[in-house]
Amino acid sequence: MVGRGYFIAVSGIEGAGKTSQVKPLGDYLTQKGHNVIIAREPGGTEIGKKIRAVILDPEFTGRMDPLTEMLLYQADRAQQYSQIVLPNLYSGKHVISDRCFVESIIYQGIARGLSLGVINHLNQITTRNTPIDLLYIIDGDPETLLKNAWKDLSEFGEKDRMEKEALEFHQKLREGFLDFAQRNSFAVVINHRQDDEEGMQEEIRYHLKERLKI
Repeated sequence: MVGRGYFIAVSGIEGAGKTSQVKPLGDYLTQKGHNVIIAREPGGTEIGKKIRAVILDPEFTGRMDPLTEMLLYQADRAQQYSQIVLPNLYSGKHVISDRCFVESIIYQGIARGLSLGVINHLNQITTRNTPIDLLYIIDGDPETLLKNAWKDLSEFGEKDRMEKEALEFHQKLREGFLDFAQRNSFAVVINHRQDDEEGMQEEIRYHLKERLKI
């Protein structure tokens, strides 16, 4: 009988360098002989790409209702788990996700002020109660990280809708992520180091070995 793989996620505020750490981690595990799948929220499926385009479109800055935003993320997540996460986890592959359901708790719950009870309930539905085995939260000063993010234009040719939010919003995100890490033993905080991405990756691999023994 094939055992379940590990579900690993990388989270954090805008510009934290999440995506740049996901691929090297996947390559590392592959080189060690593990079967690895990379997932992405939002936009990890064909349907999800359409949803992502709506969520992040800067045209909707200041116009999208927080509830609409939250439900769009949940729709993307439902498709992602059905199509990618669950089939691969239960065929024994490890799934590394660039963002995860924790983002809904922090972005729409903490920063937008929506009901955490409703968000947690919807997260349980869309993830089919699938736990995270290890969550990396990449932390750093929001103002500095946003400047780094703005150096590279989004797929829209300008800052996306999230990147256009006020600094106060991003500070709330940071506080929310750090509080979440303190409350959940499966989460570990990695400090962002702009000029030392390799050092960050080494720290990520250290915690992988210590916590999951792989």
